[in-house]
Amino acid sequence: MAKTFRRDPDSLLDYKVDFEEWIGTDQIVSATAITDAVASAQVSGLRVASVSISGDAAVIVWLSGGVLDNEYHVAARIWTSAGRKNDECFTIQIEECP
Repeated sequence: MAKTFRRDPDSLLDYKVDFEEWIGTDQIVSATAITDAVASAQVSGLRVASVSISGDAAVIVWLSGGVLDNEYHVAARIWTSAGRKNDECFTIQIEECP
C-alpha cells in the first residue's frame, strides 16, 4: 500500500523513497519522479522541484505547489546498474495548516 502524506500548498518539502527492500547489492544510477498533477493558466498543480539519489537504494523527491483539497499521486522511478527499472508510489493530500 502506498504511503500518504499531507502538506500545505505553500510548502516545498522533500520525500525519501526507499528501494532497499528489493534492490539487494544493486545500486541506483538514475532517478526521476512523475506526478499526475496538471497545471493550467488558472490552477497550478503539484510540481516536482528536483530528484536526487541518496546512497545506493533511495531517492529524494522535492515537491512544491498543489491545489488545496486535492490529492496527487507521485511515482519515483529508478534505473539500476544491473538494468532494473522500478517505480515506488505515494500520495500527497493538499491541506491548509491550522
